[in-house]
Amino acid sequence: MRYGIIRIAAAVTVGLLIMNGCGNTGQDNRIDKSAGDVTEAAVPETDRDTGKKPDRKNKDKKKKDHPEAAPVRDEPEAGEQEEKDPRSKKAEKNWKGHEEVFAENEGIYRKLNKGEDVSILINGDSIGAGGGSTEGNSWTDLLKRYIESGYQVSCNMTNISLGGNGSYAGYVMENTLNDGKDYDLMIICYGENDDRKSLALEYEAMIRSAERKYPSCNLISILESSQREYTKKMEIIEELSEYYDIPVADTIAAFNDSGKEYEELTVDVKHPNDEGYKLYFEAVKKIIDAEVKNNTGVEVIDRIPLDPDVPEFDTFSYFPAERFVRTDPYTWTLSPDKKVQGIIGLYHLFCPSDGEIVIHTDGREALRRPMVWSYDFSQDFIYQHDKTVRSASERIDISFPTTEMADGFKGLIFTGGIP
Repeated sequence: MRYGIIRIAAAVTVGLLIMNGCGNTGQDNRIDKSAGDVTEAAVPETDRDTGKKPDRKNKDKKKKDHPEAAPVRDEPEAGEQEEKDPRSKKAEKNWKGHEEVFAENEGIYRKLNKGEDVSILINGDSIGAGGGSTEGNSWTDLLKRYIESGYQVSCNMTNISLGGNGSYAGYVMENTLNDGKDYDLMIICYGENDDRKSLALEYEAMIRSAERKYPSCNLISILESSQREYTKKMEIIEELSEYYDIPVADTIAAFNDSGKEYEELTVDVKHPNDEGYKLYFEAVKKIIDAEVKNNTGVEVIDRIPLDPDVPEFDTFSYFPAERFVRTDPYTWTLSPDKKVQGIIGLYHLFCPSDGEIVIHTDGREALRRPMVWSYDFSQDFIYQHDKTVRSASERIDISFPTTEMADGFKGLIFTGGIP
């Protein structure tokens, strides 16, 4: 376990989730053929110790074998000032302040040691959902079978992954999940679709939300193979995981060390195939077996947030579509019981459309978002339009450009502000 100074090299804002990369839900193995993928520049190499950090020799090997794919570092243009890191002021852990609240709960590893049944929550994008695998061969299928056969226990597994989505969706999905279960392990599989500028904030909010909701739950983070390099986004996930003492399943290294070309392990140069998902399973299995051997529990530590904006996510209000009244084919209306306030998030189905989504609060326009979805499939999305705090005391109206989009309205989220 390492305790030290963590620095996150990312500008932190809350914005629209990037709708690229892992684009299908994984339920019918449909692959998103969106042309909007963004390739991140790799971070500069640094020496890492073993354990939670990846073996950087894989990066050296990749550049040697594929010199044309050598990473380009993110550097400011001439005359442009480098963006300051707002997280640096929150970088140091105050362990003296934490000692009084330190405690340890049981978690999945100790339960497996005792032969007790366990519950696992999968929270991710389409790779988390197993998009690209054949039936019964996703990494989560393999993991469930291994837990049950290897440890001779029953493993209840719930998968709340949403293809095409990023960490904000993961934060919302875990907060809206109301199945009455107390999960022993949550595996986080995000990063590919995230906006780098908002990833650190939203990923940390997701971690902290899980710790509050499931105080006896271990966590595992996954570095997704689809990034192919240790990008800035992967660096953010590594450093957040180190700060919160979360082991990391590095599938980038697993793919590099497999002895196969990357393309041989995917169905579309993004989503793994069955053989690629075996590497995901093995990376997670390795962590579980090691932590079981160490009889690792769950640390209950009230850590200081790395990002000063994370506490805004501690307040969460969700209004499902069932709370609204559909006043016409395009519009949903809510009369709240009391004043609501915060940053608005929207959960709805993207489907072929062209127009604008408009939200009014108490008769005033609060949000207007151009919407073009030209693909031949529909997909759930959860996102924030911007970081503006808005409020409503009497009425919220949401208008969609088509009846089909209005049919797919799922709910409205407020973070921060009044609980």
